Amino acid sequence: MKLYEKNVTLENTELLLEDDQDRKKPALIVFADCIRSLKENLFNKLQEQGVNISTDQVRFILTVPAIWDDESRGFMINAANEAGIQKKHLLLSLEPEAAAVLCKEHHVDEYHKSGCQDLINFDFCSEFVVADLGGGTIDITTNKILPCGSLKEIKSARGGDYGGSMVDRGFFDFLKDCIGSNYDDFIREHLPEFHGLRHDLEIKKRQTGEVTQKCVSLTIAPAFEQKIDRSKMKEHNDRIQIRFGKLMIPVEYFQSFFRKPIEGILRCLEEAVTDEIKSILLVGGFANSKLIYQAVKEKFPSKHVYCPPDADLSVLKGAVIYGHNPDLVASRICRVWLGVIPNEDFSPVKKKDFKNNFYALTQKGQPITIDARNYHRFIVDENCDKETFRLTVFSSESDCLPTSTSEDLHHVIHFDLHLPELKGAGKRMIELAIKLKGTQFDFKARVKTRSSWV
Repeated sequence: MKLYEKNVTLENTELLLEDDQDRKKPALIVFADCIRSLKENLFNKLQEQGVNISTDQVRFILTVPAIWDDESRGFMINAANEAGIQKKHLLLSLEPEAAAVLCKEHHVDEYHKSGCQDLINFDFCSEFVVADLGGGTIDITTNKILPCGSLKEIKSARGGDYGGSMVDRGFFDFLKDCIGSNYDDFIREHLPEFHGLRHDLEIKKRQTGEVTQKCVSLTIAPAFEQKIDRSKMKEHNDRIQIRFGKLMIPVEYFQSFFRKPIEGILRCLEEAVTDEIKSILLVGGFANSKLIYQAVKEKFPSKHVYCPPDADLSVLKGAVIYGHNPDLVASRICRVWLGVIPNEDFSPVKKKDFKNNFYALTQKGQPITIDARNYHRFIVDENCDKETFRLTVFSSESDCLPTSTSEDLHHVIHFDLHLPELKGAGKRMIELAIKLKGTQFDFKARVKTRSSWV
């Protein structure tokens, strides 16, 4: 969630994570250690089975939310590098996109054979929405399956912090109010019991709404039972009680913890679901909640709403398929404007793309074909006598074309180019090439004088 927060500086030394004992550690080290642990566990298991391979024989896939910005994705790449995974062996996969890949591949390979009709609306040329409902965030993309079988993103990703942890916050806010002002100290002293309660809450989150029930019962440790103020508990709902080591919460009150995340999920889906959309695919751990499934079905009665078995593993399985065949994703929607700011030293060859003193390389909200390289050329002013020229690429999340003075311009990359001395006739030209490679943009720049490139 730290990487989702806005205005967070992702410098290695500045982004810190805090544990439940108020100890802090650089986020890069925490992320890298987690990735390294998974990597080492993989190779240990392979060795136990008599399989000896090196890291350069493996393609590693890291899944990230589609709503993350490029800086957060770059942070994950840095963490993987720190864990000993080189960039050339690493591929990022967008989580809802990975789930869509799984859905499409299973529809073709598995469901047709078995005659299952659940995924009939995820066929070739169909348009559908994927909602990846995780613990922290929800991530929603709109996709189309092309005749060739590849996926095309047709609407920019949307989402927010409406994941399952919002339900947890509602419940533990209730518990905090019942315990009182020394709640944090009490939790630190009883961490095993606290984590046991969290585990039980996770199970009840999924089961609620599955069957008709009057109360949701949560096992609580004696320490909690003794600490809870019964009068405070009754202020929330006079039917809440503790019996035989169980916290008994009326189901309608327990369901109130779901109200905010459900409202957020439905609001994001409303922005994504159009008349052309026939199906909604729910994946992620929070998708296992029966209340979520029921709410989406009621909100979109004319749509086919599907939650696959093991919804919390859909992203992982789809990422493996995508790792074997990245061509399964043909294009994505650009989330930002990318461009350069011409000045007296250089100007674009294509004047029509130059507005507001900002030359757009990409347009926010427009599709970009993956691995297709686009070229942009600029003429260097003949009076420019600089030996080195700096070309800077900026990004902007503005809904309209930014200007050279827009406050939300962010530096993406710059090139320090050597400018040969202009002799005789001819012009010096800068060529900037941009390509969407996986989930990241790849830039290359060079200078031409007469017939030679530098």
